[in-house]
Parts: sequence; C-alpha cells; structure tokens
Amino acid sequence: MTQSSSKPVDRRTVMMGAGVLGAIGASAVAKAQVPANPPGAGPITAGRDTKLSGKVAFVTGAARGIGRAIAVELAANGADVAIFDIAGYVSPASNAKPATRADLAETKRQIEGFGRRCIAIKGDIRKIVQLRAAHDRVVTELDRVDIVVADAAIQRWKDRLEMEDSDWYDVIDNDVNGTANTVRAFAPTLCAQKSGRIIPISPMQGKHGTAGASSYSASKHAIIGLMKSAEAETWSHRAPRVPLRVAWLKPEDVSPMAVSLASDASAMCSGANFEVTGGDSAQDV
Repeated sequence: MTQSSSKPVDRRTVMMGAGVLGAIGASAVAKAQVPANPPGAGPITAGRDTKLSGKVAFVTGAARGIGRAIAVELAANGADVAIFDIAGYVSPASNAKPATRADLAETKRQIEGFGRRCIAIKGDIRKIVQLRAAHDRVVTELDRVDIVVADAAIQRWKDRLEMEDSDWYDVIDNDVNGTANTVRAFAPTLCAQKSGRIIPISPMQGKHGTAGASSYSASKHAIIGLMKSAEAETWSHRAPRVPLRVAWLKPEDVSPMAVSLASDASAMCSGANFEVTGGDSAQDV
C-alpha cells in the first residue's frame, strides 16, 4: 500500500487527540451525515476500555521511556505493535543519552512476551520518506494499521539567550516536523478505512512554559495546535448537524472514560480534564 493518491481523503472519521502528562485523550471527528449505524464506543461489554485484540499500532520513539511503555501497554491489551526509533544519535540539542538498537530490541522482546506480533524499524521521523516506507512495511507484514502514537521527541535544557542555533532548530524540526511527518505518512490510510486513532504525546510543558527549555515547550505547544487544527478542518461538516452544533453522544460513549480513570492504569492522573466530546472541543482556544 502506498501513500500517493490524487483522490482527496475523508478526514472526518479518524480519531485524533493529544496526550497531556502521559494521559492520552482522543476526540472523535464525526461524519458530515449521520449514518444508519453511527460511530461510537458501542455497547457496554466487560473490559472494552482496554481490549485491543485485532488492532495494529505504530509507535514512534519506542526504544525506551514513555514510547516503550505505551508500545508494551498496547501489546499487553491485545494489539500487535510496530515500533519505530532512530536508536542512535539525533542532535547535539538533546540532553538525553541516545537510545540504542539494543534498547529497540528490548522493547520488541517485551511486546512479544505478551504473545503479540512486533516489527522493529530503525528510522528518523524527520525523514518522511522513511515513515512512508515504515507505513508500507506495517500494512504488508502486520496486515493493517489502526493506532498511531507519535511519541518521539528530544529536549534541550539551555537558557534561551545562550542557545546555539541547533538548540532551537533541531528540537523544532524533530518534535514538530517529525510529529507532522508521522501524521502525514499514516493518516491517509486511516482516513481511507474510515477508522483509527492518531495519538501525539505532549507533556504539561505543552501547556505552560518551562524555564530553560523554551524550544521544547514551544514544540509541544505546536503539537497540541497541530491536532486542534486537524480537527477544526472538519468543523464545517459538523456544524449543521444539530441545533446546539454538537453531535449528541450516547451515555455509553462517555462511560469508558470513567472506567479508565477509575482503574489503576490512571494512577498518575490527577487534577486533569479529560474531554469526551465527539470533536467539538476542536473549537476551544
């Protein structure tokens, strides 16, 4: 499967969201017309908030840290996972020790330990051609793709007035352009199949500034804006649907979030807002 196509894709049924403080929220982008069987969370069933059997996920920055944790968590809940990481040197504008091929292999080992399929791909999110090649490999070897987690990022701790050019440009290029590249490489397929999740990760530094890390905070602000803009593209299709300009959600569309927040998986979530709005929050500023 390739990404090139002259036919415009329908972006209105792909779920997009931004994680904040490691807690991920996905808000739906609805169709222009109300279908006979409208999309939603479906009926209440045991464990539906964590069942991912039959799903295939793609996770960037998966060699270690939050990327690895997300990839392994997805596998633990039934998904097959493709993991993507540069697994090497990125830039002088990174305070972290570079991840290694051994780190990426360890993530793969943990995923397979849950009995799930996994392919490990070494690549650079700054190069969209590599992400498109990764996409083609995922749909060829794992048959499909349903979930895309854009986690790969670098952070530079340096006072703004003391920055070298690379301390700004490399962080923005990797974190913002790399995330946008990930979305661009995978969104056409999710749109074509009219289902899927795109989950970029932004820490709380994406909502407030951080002394000594201005390029990183700016990059994470940009990622939130990227997802808000992606949803806002569909607003004109949603607005005429109901008098209140918000599609009506069924109660069982909302209840999974309560279960998730009540579970041990949300132990580190506190004082945060989690929106289950069917996409109307795309208009928030």
